[in-house]
Amino acid sequence: MRTRTFIAENRSAVILLTTALMFVLITACRSRESEPSRSVVVNAPVDGIVRRVVVDPNAAVDKDAAMIEIAVQPAHSAASPRDDAASRAQYASAQTDLASAEGEANRIAADVRRIEPLVKRGLASQAELDKARSQSLDAQERLRLARVKANTATADRNRTASIAANEEILVVRAPSAGTVQAVNVHAGEAVVSGQPIVTLVSNT
Repeated sequence: MRTRTFIAENRSAVILLTTALMFVLITACRSRESEPSRSVVVNAPVDGIVRRVVVDPNAAVDKDAAMIEIAVQPAHSAASPRDDAASRAQYASAQTDLASAEGEANRIAADVRRIEPLVKRGLASQAELDKARSQSLDAQERLRLARVKANTATADRNRTASIAANEEILVVRAPSAGTVQAVNVHAGEAVVSGQPIVTLVSNT
């Protein structure tokens, strides 16, 4: 009788111990599953211009995978990282102004040529001709200034293009495996050292 009681008590203890261990294991697993993912903000390591964005949001990346390519100007260059974009914008603006000035100058010159014979035939006044000639002189001056601006912009663009030919490409890589949460830059954008460029949800 005592033997049966001892076995029954031991069996109950074993069952109780097994149940407790299973509870601990299940709780640990659930705790691990519920741990929040770690967000990692990747900053630009240098001043430069983004040449290529290799990854997209929600893309999975391995550790050391390329994410962003940044062009770095040579140390001896006097150009700033923003010169490339600025020179291209100035060039486009100068070309637009030049085309507008050429069109205006040609239009007013045609008016002068049209009015001159009319004055001789008495169909237009001398005052109209004088006004058209004055406007033509003003248009020619604006055209001259537009050409100077366009030539300067072209020279600046060629200078920055020459510098860009010698630039170095720095590849920003994933510090750990994970998923890209956000890409904060785009190709052609100037960045400064320490600027957030990619947010990564790390798997580790």
